[in-house]
Amino acid sequence: LNEAEFAKLDESEKEEYQLVLRPGGPVLRWEPVVHYHVACDASNTTPIYGVRFHKIGENYDLKQSEFAKLSEEEKRKYELINHPRATPVAYYTAPPAPTEEEIAIEQFL
Repeated sequence: LNEAEFAKLDESEKEEYQLVLRPGGPVLRWEPVVHYHVACDASNTTPIYGVRFHKIGENYDLKQSEFAKLSEEEKRKYELINHPRATPVAYYTAPPAPTEEEIAIEQFL
């Protein structure tokens, strides 16, 4: 499912899914958790249920359905917090820079 469709599911249905951030990226298990004392800054709802989307370097959090509305470019500014005590996982990690050998091969072709 894409993010918009996933956000429409009941919490009990979401437990059957895993979150894949991007092809080859980390996979997070959906957990029915509650982020108490954290409000979604877009909808002003609290608490946040499920994954919390935190804007890196800012005091700004979103719930799943609000995060799904963002452009891909904007989503890359967020990290996901699957559980209140979990280590945040960046939504996007830039690919490594090409090596000198890869650059040389590219120029040769």
